[in-house]
Amino acid sequence: MFNSNRSAQKSITDKVFNRDASKDGPRPTAKGEERIQKGDKFMPDHTIEEMEERVANLKECKEKTVLLACIKRKESKTLHTIAKEMCRRPDTVRGWLARGRRRSLNDLDDHKPPGRARLLTDTMTKTVQEWLSKSPEELGYERRRWQSKMIKGMISERLGVECSIDTVRRMMHNVGYSFRKSRPSPHKSASEEEQMQFKKTTAERLRAMAILGYVIMALDEASCMVGGWNDYGWLPVGGHETIPMSWSKKSVRLMGVLGDGWFHIAIVDSTNSETLESFIDKIRAVVGDVVVVLDNVSSHKSQKMDEYERDSNGGMVRIFLPKYAPQLNPIEVLWRDLKRALAGNYFDSIDDLKATITGIVNNSELTPPKLMDYMLPEGVQQPIKTSCRIWDMTSETPCLAVAA
Repeated sequence: MFNSNRSAQKSITDKVFNRDASKDGPRPTAKGEERIQKGDKFMPDHTIEEMEERVANLKECKEKTVLLACIKRKESKTLHTIAKEMCRRPDTVRGWLARGRRRSLNDLDDHKPPGRARLLTDTMTKTVQEWLSKSPEELGYERRRWQSKMIKGMISERLGVECSIDTVRRMMHNVGYSFRKSRPSPHKSASEEEQMQFKKTTAERLRAMAILGYVIMALDEASCMVGGWNDYGWLPVGGHETIPMSWSKKSVRLMGVLGDGWFHIAIVDSTNSETLESFIDKIRAVVGDVVVVLDNVSSHKSQKMDEYERDSNGGMVRIFLPKYAPQLNPIEVLWRDLKRALAGNYFDSIDDLKATITGIVNNSELTPPKLMDYMLPEGVQQPIKTSCRIWDMTSETPCLAVAA
C-alpha cells in the first residue's frame, strides 16, 4: 500500500513539473537555465580524444575531475549515471558540466578560483619575511623572540595592513620558524674543551679503578616539592584534566647514588657533609670500595669530606666533575624520571610525598640509566652488586623499600 501511494505521488510530481524521469534531472530546469546537451552536441568544438589527451597531461586536481565528467557527458551518459559513477550529487555534476561548456578546453586548468584578493601583496610578504629573518632586538624591540601578536602589530604599524594570527603563523613557518619553548641551560657552563678533557682523563682513571675492584657510581642531591606540579602526559581527547596545586615551599630532600644498573636513594633532613658521610657509609657496607663521581658543591669538597676520604684508606675515592657541567652526571636523568613520575599528583603532607616516592621505587617504575653511556670506559662492565633501594634517614627505620 505504501509503495503504490509513493509511486502515485511521484507520477503526480512528474506531471506537475512536466518532467520525464528517463531524462537528466530529478529537478525541473529553472527558468532561464539552458538544458545541458549530451553526446556530440555537448562541447561540439572538441572531440573525446582531445579531452582524454588533455586529462592525461593534467595532475590530480579539480579541473581534471571536471574534464572526466565532460568526457562521460560526451559519451551520452545521463546526469544521474555520471553522478553515480563519480560518487557525487547530480547538482555537483551539473555545475561541472556547465563550467566545461562555458570555457574552452585549453584554459580549463588555468582558471583561478574565485575569492577575495590577498591582504599582503607579494612585495609586502617579501618585506615581512626579511624582517622576520632578523631577531626582534635587531629591529628595536625589547624581546629576544618573536610573538604572533607582536608581528601582527608590526605589520599593522609599518604596512597599514590588518592581518590575522593564522596569516602570521603561516609566514613564520615559511621563513623557517616553529613555535616552541627554548631549552633551558645553566647561565654558566663548562666549555666543550673542558668537558672533552674530563672525559678523556677520567676514562683511563676509571678503567684502572674498575680493574682494582672499585664500584664506580655517580652521586647527587635533589628535592621534590610538596603540593604537586604539572608535566606533559597522554590524556583522552575531548576532556580537560585538572590537578590541585598549593605551591607549598615544603620539600623532601633526596640524596642518591647511581651505579651500573642500580641506584640507592636516601630521604634526608639536610645535604651537609655529615649526612653525606653517613650515606656513603651505608653504600660501602653494601657494595664495598667505591669511586664517587660528584659535582663541586661545598659539602662535597669540605674539610670533613677530605678527612673522611683520607681515613677510608682508599675505600672511598672522589672524582669531581668540571664546574658548571651537570649534564655529565648521569644521575640527573634519574631525578628527571622521578619528578615526571610524581607529576600530576597532589600531596597533602611530606609523609604523603615520601610514601609516593617509596612506592615508585618499590614498584620498579624507575629505570636506572647506564653508566656506560656517560662515564664508564668502553669495554668496562661492572656486575650488579645490589638492587635499587630507598632509605629514610630522617627516621629510625633504615630501609623503606627494596626494589628487585
